[in-house]
Amino acid sequence: VALVGLPNAGKSRLFNVLTGSNALVSPMAGTTRDWLVAPLKLGGSFEIDLIDTAGLGFSPDPLADAVRSMTFSLLRQVDLLVLCHSADSHERVSLDLLPDVPVVRIITRSDSSTTKEWKEQACSSVTGEGIGEVLALLASSVGELPNRRGAPHLARSKEQLEKLLARLRVAHAIALNDDGAELVALELRHALDALGEIAGTISSDDLLGRIFSRFCIGK
Repeated sequence: VALVGLPNAGKSRLFNVLTGSNALVSPMAGTTRDWLVAPLKLGGSFEIDLIDTAGLGFSPDPLADAVRSMTFSLLRQVDLLVLCHSADSHERVSLDLLPDVPVVRIITRSDSSTTKEWKEQACSSVTGEGIGEVLALLASSVGELPNRRGAPHLARSKEQLEKLLARLRVAHAIALNDDGAELVALELRHALDALGEIAGTISSDDLLGRIFSRFCIGK
């Protein structure tokens, strides 16, 4: 989930408040040049990677233009855009280059304006006003995404977790019946394979080394 908007829209300060990070905050436009990423729990089972991005405004600075192009390229890979409009600015950023990415719009820096009526959810990273509502909005928006990048992985993880548990139950039964430590080790090997598919490639050598150090097989 990426925070996007014009320079000085309050993205970095909001990023810090939501994630407890220490991204550099400055009134100077273009302070954020690269992506900053931090995990954010939204309640329930949702945990997202929240991304602070460089401002999308136009600039005669060649480096700023290159940063803008790179940012748009990377934004095509995210699941949700949080478009931040500063309460004290009427300027708006266009996301026409990202037509296929879902967008949630919020008003940032609400403390900088006397206006208190907005169509979008407003918040202030200075006073804390509306921060809880923004978190709730993020949670509901992420929950409604039909094709979250994590969703296929979660489905595969559930299947592999069921295999892992089944193998552990078999290993437990073999151990209780004293049917052979080598059979227990075999079931643990299959369980670790299932775990490896959930968490990525892992090495079971250390664990199996401890198991096989207690007995000898294959003679």
